[in-house]
Amino acid sequence: MPVQFSRLCHLGGVGVAGYLLYDISTREWSVRHTWSTALTQYFSSWILAACGRQQLRRLCREAERGDEVQRSLLTEILQRHQGTSVARSHKLQGVATYDVFRQSHPVTHRSDYMRGGQYSLHEEHIENREEEMKRTFLQRGALTAFAVLADFFPESLDELQRVALLTSIRDVLGMLPGFSTRESSVQRLSFVLASPLEAYELKSETDRLYAHALFALKDSALGIIQSSSAAGVNELLNGARDNRRHLVQDMRNGHLWDRQLPEAAPQPEMRAVLDAALCGPDGRRSQEVDRMLKARALASELWPRLKVVVITGETSCDEALKESLGRVPTYAPLYCTEEGHLGINVFPDLPFGVCTYLLDPGSMFFEFAPTGNDNPVLDQVIPAWEAAVGQRYDILVTTPNGLCRCRLGETIKVHAMFGKMPVVSVEPKPGVAALASLVAFRGVFCSGWLARQSPASHMQCWLKAVGRMKLGCMGS
Repeated sequence: MPVQFSRLCHLGGVGVAGYLLYDISTREWSVRHTWSTALTQYFSSWILAACGRQQLRRLCREAERGDEVQRSLLTEILQRHQGTSVARSHKLQGVATYDVFRQSHPVTHRSDYMRGGQYSLHEEHIENREEEMKRTFLQRGALTAFAVLADFFPESLDELQRVALLTSIRDVLGMLPGFSTRESSVQRLSFVLASPLEAYELKSETDRLYAHALFALKDSALGIIQSSSAAGVNELLNGARDNRRHLVQDMRNGHLWDRQLPEAAPQPEMRAVLDAALCGPDGRRSQEVDRMLKARALASELWPRLKVVVITGETSCDEALKESLGRVPTYAPLYCTEEGHLGINVFPDLPFGVCTYLLDPGSMFFEFAPTGNDNPVLDQVIPAWEAAVGQRYDILVTTPNGLCRCRLGETIKVHAMFGKMPVVSVEPKPGVAALASLVAFRGVFCSGWLARQSPASHMQCWLKAVGRMKLGCMGS
């Protein structure tokens, strides 16, 4: 009996392994994938999507009872600071409820927390702030957004396609807890990148962009382009058109800068590594790219299997990008500020015509104040769960890291209520759009991929995907 059971287990294991190998072999691969990197991406995507869906369900449950979660979070924050310098400077000793908190503490501004300000943070809180923000960003932000990406753009994760990451890989790692910028940590993400890690180490920004363009164009099965700004994607596409002859020559011969070396050329050792990553000459793909770039092809033509462009640092629509992408959709997953993670874009198909975010009730405590009033009276400041659909507000936050009723200087519009939490868009600030694009730790982007169905139908379809949820009043 034990022998038969052992044989059955062995046959079962062989069967599962055979199925997995077959399943992996039938998926779409990027050009630089090996069986090792393909297996890593296959299992990593499955694990991240599973963990993300868990976080997404938690977000939905918490949003349903957003008032309870927000009150509980505020109580936890106030208790955490009892007996600390934060409680003393903010006069929060003995304060434990929202009603007492709103009556005892005034509205503050970012300048109040700078060095020399009325509520400047002590070193002990500054040191703890970064790691806690990273944990919140990963658990409540990045993983949840990964689940939304998997549900709305499933082919972007189901296939074994690489990502053209236009942001510094070390900056990405610096935003995640448990990761460092050491080589060992950087290597752990190499399996999913279209460009080799050495391309990110090039000193010149122009050289880095050229290398990213070359490796992205070489991969006809590229699945995702990710950048911190719409300008970064435009630079990639425009740079490819401007350097068409050099890129085609390099792709055809299998050598970087084969036609002309840049003035500050990388070391021969690095060029050799980059050449090896090109995997030799590719005459067929170089002809395709040459023909398409001459015709000023759109991104959807250059990469016919491109699933989505992920933007993480814009606050307004970019018409030039919409024209350059063709039918490829864009997705801006996160609403973040310098103070931390605020919300998730759970409606990538833009049912309201603009990019909207469900405020995360477990990340920080939210309040809304009338726009344009720096000193609102007590009754004019309301908690997030009392927001009125269709209204515009200035957003205030109280964070675990010591910010109390801090006015972020951002105006939001409430488009709907998801349970007890608002779904908001961020109003662009006149004259600061260019400055906003420089802030990499932002997640607001208004896509041009407008939904053709009604907002109500999109809301209901999404709710069915994540489970039965109650939807509050909705408007525009």
